[in-house]
Amino acid sequence: MLNPHSDFPREEMDFLVLKNEKRRKRINIVVSRKGLVEKYVEEFFNNHHLNMIVEGKISGIKEFGLFVNLNPYVTALAPKSELSWDKKFDHTKVYNIGDKIKGVIVKLDKENKKVSISVKRLKNDPWEEVEKKFPVDSVVTGEVVDIFPFGFAIKLDEGIEGLVHESEIFWTGKGRIEDIVKVGDLVKVKVISIDKDRKKITLSYKQVLGDPWENIEEKINEGDIVDGQVEKLLPNGIIVKLGNNLTGFSHVSELSWNFVDNVEDLFNEGIKLKLKYCI
Repeated sequence: MLNPHSDFPREEMDFLVLKNEKRRKRINIVVSRKGLVEKYVEEFFNNHHLNMIVEGKISGIKEFGLFVNLNPYVTALAPKSELSWDKKFDHTKVYNIGDKIKGVIVKLDKENKKVSISVKRLKNDPWEEVEKKFPVDSVVTGEVVDIFPFGFAIKLDEGIEGLVHESEIFWTGKGRIEDIVKVGDLVKVKVISIDKDRKKITLSYKQVLGDPWENIEEKINEGDIVDGQVEKLLPNGIIVKLGNNLTGFSHVSELSWNFVDNVEDLFNEGIKLKLKYCI
């Protein structure tokens, strides 16, 4: 039905002929645009079924998903949750109006004429073969996607993230995780365990680096001068953070040639200084 306030359409259009009758010297033809659309929509739902692959053009981008024109008369919804196996996937930054897209029909409501499609189901759930792709004890490369107070998360593949707990970051004590990695960094990690049912992977950062205390006597020599940073002040000395995840202890008797009554009078946590190895 035309809106009386709208411009009359000038382009060619198809119509469904409802009536064609001859009245005396005139032929009376009744057509319907709405009837034609309903006919094509009905044909679509009769000729399509669940799990069928369809292709369309994106006509709308919303926070909750995409609207996809499968033909001039049927528009499907591709929900955000069905666009990627990656839960953090941002479709608004990937797709544009007019892009062609393929999907699998996951909902076909003939009564209400609604269609939903899934893009991610064109590929298998990555967790189905996670143990084969990322076997335990293998060393893999991933992207740091989150940093927590207790560790950091690594993206290994679309929809697959693993956790590096703080106990698998530092060989000695604790430190600032932000000093080790940043979001966006590509790092090598070792796969410690896989819980396929709960979709959890435990990873180790420190095991790839190796234990810095292994064969320590071959790495440092007495008398070597190195850079360090004061990590903690103690009544009887200081703990110093060295390179390669090593920490050392300097006794109060080695802090100054003069008598030291209070360590805090000489040092503050975080200051950098040079030290000499004494084994």
